[in-house]
Amino acid sequence: MLGTQNNFKNNGNKSNVYSPQVYSKYGYSNPNEDAIDRTRLSFAMFNSLLKVTITPLIPGGTETEKNIELTIHLSVPKAYMLLKEIEKYEEDRSMGVTTNFFYGVDTPKGLIGISTGDSYGKPGATVLVARRMNEEGQIDSRYAYEFKENGYYYSIRNFDEGTMNFDKISEPYNNIELEMFKNQLRQYIDAMTYAHAYATVDANKFAENNTYRSLSQIKQHLGIESVNRRTGGASEFFRNGGSSLPKTSYGSLSDAIGDGEDDDSLIGGEVEDAEI
Repeated sequence: MLGTQNNFKNNGNKSNVYSPQVYSKYGYSNPNEDAIDRTRLSFAMFNSLLKVTITPLIPGGTETEKNIELTIHLSVPKAYMLLKEIEKYEEDRSMGVTTNFFYGVDTPKGLIGISTGDSYGKPGATVLVARRMNEEGQIDSRYAYEFKENGYYYSIRNFDEGTMNFDKISEPYNNIELEMFKNQLRQYIDAMTYAHAYATVDANKFAENNTYRSLSQIKQHLGIESVNRRTGGASEFFRNGGSSLPKTSYGSLSDAIGDGEDDDSLIGGEVEDAEI
């Protein structure tokens, strides 16, 4: 059931398991003619990895040239490391380090990281650079995304209907694209704990147990014996002053028909409040 969907032994041949690709709504384009590269930055999650893609824009337009895009796949540890490298970049930049430095991580397909634009003729700019490299260390392709800063994003304050005067406030939002990139990394890292998935399963445990009870009735109707399983454990021993009688419950349907192994999932066991 829900609690065993991500368990290899309950899904047979892993190659037959469908792995969805989910595209993030985060995404930015820099079509400015004076940009280091006129590119789009986008993200997707696939096969437990975070895909970071930089796609060139067609000359003179805003459409992308997907046939030559560059994608770097990040595992959870690599995403965490890249997040920390970006934070270190920001720390150094705040201390006045502004020339020719790169903070990033390697991956099986290449290298990705944050740099200043000094090496590309744009001093002070913040650039995400992805490089696809072969086993000999040769660079097959390289694209950069220059984060839009310094006034591109702004809020409106002190708007006066009578005079139509207002203030455009950009300073708090100068690094909004970089901050959102960091949030994309952070959200992916947090999501891959699957804690939210457990919370969903736990919230539905009573409804799922009702489903199990219906399956149990079907098993009884078909004459399938339930498998006894002892529950309670050490807490049962101490609760009863040092002695405990065996306690049984229905096993899972797969246990009963012999095509699965024991698991600790809620479905098929007793519904009890957790104890510490």
